[in-house]
Amino acid sequence: MDILNHTTKDVCKLKYFQYSYFSKDVPHKVTGVITDSNSQARWVLSGKNKRIKGFFILSYTLGLSL
Repeated sequence: MDILNHTTKDVCKLKYFQYSYFSKDVPHKVTGVITDSNSQARWVLSGKNKRIKGFFILSYTLGLSL
């Protein structure tokens, strides 16, 4: 699910995991990423049941340098 902030053009992309009695996934799990207008990830969201936590991204790199 995509949620767009029309004022700042930020986009939140949420992913809902289906619950199944036979599933190995955590029940009622939600994950997501909030990106700014430049498509830079700013927040990571994660949660389940009635609680979602957000983590601000200070910096990141694409790929590993060895």
